[in-house]
Amino acid sequence: MDLLGERLTTRRLHTPTSGEWVAGEYVDAGLAMILSSNLAHRQRESTRQLVTALGPGTISNTTRGYTFLGSPLDDAANPGSYDGVSEIAWDLQTARRFGPLYLIGDRDVTDEPPTWRTIRVSLDVSATSATFYAAITTLGEMPSTTALAFAESTSTAGRTRLTLDLSPSRDLSPTPLPCRRPDGSAPEQAAVAQVNLWVGWYGTSGTNSLWTISAFEVR
Repeated sequence: MDLLGERLTTRRLHTPTSGEWVAGEYVDAGLAMILSSNLAHRQRESTRQLVTALGPGTISNTTRGYTFLGSPLDDAANPGSYDGVSEIAWDLQTARRFGPLYLIGDRDVTDEPPTWRTIRVSLDVSATSATFYAAITTLGEMPSTTALAFAESTSTAGRTRLTLDLSPSRDLSPTPLPCRRPDGSAPEQAAVAQVNLWVGWYGTSGTNSLWTISAFEVR
């Protein structure tokens, strides 16, 4: 069994804790195989870091998450009874946009063809009462009811970390993207989807904060 190759089972196996290791002793063949299998699992589950960014800090606009005077967008002036993806205006005061990002379609799904990798958004927040949003859209589009993926989470727990998982729609069509082989040979093409990632917020001014934003792939 090659290192980072074959896996013994469909999950990682228990190995001794750091306190159980004895310094200077050899690893027997059975444990070596388990370690190799676990490394193979970790390699298969390895993911790309997509976004690392500072947030807006303390939310300093109105209770709705933004200040807007005018009428071009009803939900920008006053969300009223709107909720979910329509609750904020997704403008410069209520959201950040990241991209283009390139989705890879190799996430295993039981009894179905592989689909797009999930994007996990991790937010470092301080919240007395605030809602945070994440959405995936095609390039050139703002979040709406036709977003490729959407998630939200409300926090009242003070300083905490929120996790929002976005599973892009299987209906998203891939496009060929030129890429270079690791050995430097002739360029090839990979089937990917170009998207934008949006992170938004809605909370009372001065008592809620979004400190950092990060996003990465999970399978």
